Amino acid sequence: MFRRFSIPAAIIFILLLPSCIKEKFDSGQFQGILSVNPGVAVPIGTAHMTLQRYLNSSAVSDAVMIARDGFITLVYQDQVLSAQASDCFSFPGFSYTGTVNNPFPEAIVPSALKDARVITDTLYLSFPFTAAGAEIDSMRFASADLMVQLGNPNQVEGTVTVEFPGITRNGTVYSKILLPGSGGQWSDLGGYTVRLDTSQSQKNLLQVIVKTSISNTGISIPPGGVVQQVDMGMSNIRFSAVYGYLGKVSIPIDQGSFNLSFFKAIPIGNFNFADPRLKIYFANSFGLPVAAWFRYLYATTVVSGNIPFSSLQVPNSNQSKIIGYPLLGEAGTTKTDSIILNGSNSNLPYVLSQKPESISYADSLLTNPNGFTHSNFALDTSRFGLALKVELPLYGNSDYLLMYDTMHFDFAKFAYNTPGEVKTLRFQLSIITDLPVEIEPQVFFADANFRVLDSLFSVPAVIRAADIDANGKAVPTKIDPIWIDFPPERLPNIENARYLVARGKIRTGNAPSPVKFYDGYFFNVSLGAVIGLQINTGL
Repeated sequence: MFRRFSIPAAIIFILLLPSCIKEKFDSGQFQGILSVNPGVAVPIGTAHMTLQRYLNSSAVSDAVMIARDGFITLVYQDQVLSAQASDCFSFPGFSYTGTVNNPFPEAIVPSALKDARVITDTLYLSFPFTAAGAEIDSMRFASADLMVQLGNPNQVEGTVTVEFPGITRNGTVYSKILLPGSGGQWSDLGGYTVRLDTSQSQKNLLQVIVKTSISNTGISIPPGGVVQQVDMGMSNIRFSAVYGYLGKVSIPIDQGSFNLSFFKAIPIGNFNFADPRLKIYFANSFGLPVAAWFRYLYATTVVSGNIPFSSLQVPNSNQSKIIGYPLLGEAGTTKTDSIILNGSNSNLPYVLSQKPESISYADSLLTNPNGFTHSNFALDTSRFGLALKVELPLYGNSDYLLMYDTMHFDFAKFAYNTPGEVKTLRFQLSIITDLPVEIEPQVFFADANFRVLDSLFSVPAVIRAADIDANGKAVPTKIDPIWIDFPPERLPNIENARYLVARGKIRTGNAPSPVKFYDGYFFNVSLGAVIGLQINTGL
């Protein structure tokens, strides 16, 4: 009888296994008549390996994009930047403290006030903007908290009118009438439009007119003496629209990277893409030009470390790219632009041949690179976007892609249940392929922990490519059955086998034309065995 042998620990672990699939044996695929005299024919099962299952069960599943016709493209992308106008342009607010003084050549005394004295003072408050050199023509407030406070050191009686000629809503100028000595008065200017004064040598000034009508005073106020103390401030300034020259602003961008999982999923071999693309997308709804360039753009590869992308298309500090922008009459629209690196204008094919694991980038953006213009605008909804996208259509030549599937195979059960001693073991593989490439099959015997014990093929076999129809797609093609005699001396190696792991190596070899891969492509292996016995008759 077949005897048990001690099995040494396996040294090879199976990588990239999808979840175990228990395939039922398809007798229709098990060709011919398994017969031997004396012998036992044993169907084992069917391994169904599909390109779609391989992609969906591996590290690349999130990147798989399938077109309507089933063509597969791997897509990796990263949103490098999505900057709002408020990220780039802001108003930090301001405060002012000053006085309204007696402009008359004589003192203002209580007994002499037969008629009200009116003092008008015009102030110009600096309206700060974060962009150096900017000149703001106008701005519509989304919000702005205005504070006005009056001090009254000389006990003046009367009224104080504070008027802002540049702040209007529906044609009405904003003003407040206060009593001298009024505490802080707050107002929300949301919905108002402010026009800044451009008549002075200093720009971005807010004009304020303070009119004080004095009906009485507690003490005498000499010429030049303080009539009223004025404190003003504006905070929480947010705009819904701003117009003018918005200055040169460096838009902050964090350096970053994103992974390319495909090459991690194929540690053995490679795939030479016939039409790879690295796309750089720009979207600009700011009403001003933006210059963009990369401080660096490189791939980190398994084979050659960091490799910079080389192309005249990639903007750099010496040759930036000016991004299009909407004009004043196009407010609310977005202008888009893109850069596409491919096999003819860059070193992208070489980078991919080195099996990149990730792409790293650092970009710089500058508004108004060509200098001063008063045609700028920005809305609170304005955005600038920058994205990187790698498109890898599965169209090319493969230097081995691996697909796996599993079948239950408890060798001990059928070996011990036979009516005699196992002398020979012969396997038959019946194959149907839907792949337009050569397949190198292999079947591993594995124990309960999926550790490899032995393999079926000692010499590599090659299964021809499937037939191609008139539309250029592969069609299911039945391959002549393959017989493999398993050496008797290796039978002890597989005594503890519990699974068969079928593997298909996809290779296009030296095919003159690239091959396209579709999600429905498959590779089926139906496996059976004939056990040669020595019958013990007892005679």
